[in-house]
Amino acid sequence: MKNIGMVISNENRTYSCIANTQETIMKTQEEIKKEIEALKAVRPKVCPRSIFGDDNLASLDAQVKVLENDMDDDDIYDMYDHAGGSEYVLEAALYARQWIDDEVYPDDSGLADDCPLEQREE
Repeated sequence: MKNIGMVISNENRTYSCIANTQETIMKTQEEIKKEIEALKAVRPKVCPRSIFGDDNLASLDAQVKVLENDMDDDDIYDMYDHAGGSEYVLEAALYARQWIDDEVYPDDSGLADDCPLEQREE
């Protein structure tokens, strides 16, 4: 929240007004484009399933779709919240929306940084 103040004066009186406003901060188109590229680049290295059997690749694909199409919460629920749908994929898509809206990642890391990568033996 940000306080915005204003003082108005006339000959005899001074009025002041303070209003609280919600500042909207979102990722730029350039940041979104870079994150889409990062997600696509990391996809081949992502472990296909979580230890619980959830589909990591479908979750990553959902995040890319949200970023590419600037989907809002309603669009996301319409696409991913249905019978037989995965709550894991839905949550990943909603998380991508939160990332766009700058509601996550206070350290400015990206979605691709959280992708579970396969452990490869060298």
